[in-house]
Amino acid sequence: MAKLDVSALIQSKYIRFYRYLIEKDIVRLSNLMDDSFTILNISNVRQTKIQFLQAIEDGTLAYYQCRHDKIIIDNINENEATLIGNTNVLSSLFVQNKSYLNLRMIITFIKNNDDWKMNKIITSTY
Repeated sequence: MAKLDVSALIQSKYIRFYRYLIEKDIVRLSNLMDDSFTILNISNVRQTKIQFLQAIEDGTLAYYQCRHDKIIIDNINENEATLIGNTNVLSSLFVQNKSYLNLRMIITFIKNNDDWKMNKIITSTY
């Protein structure tokens, strides 16, 4: 697959990731992630794939709407790619009040059986 095609695919997965977060679609979220997935939240909490999906499902992490400000595919090689996404989200994270947040995600994708899966996310604000 050409780099341009990989770039478009990864960007599409990022956009779908947010849609599935808002919809609380745990099955589709899970399909975007590698089994070794981890996320480091802005509160410095590291979660595994299972822990993250449980937090979405039980409302500990709740997303209501989003607007993508900037999406950059930073690096693509044969088996790994990096996406940096700046997205304004309306969310309630770790039982805080619902509010808007400028959330940056640095996402490492890995190629797994000819599919690109999210492997690691580091979050911060922008």
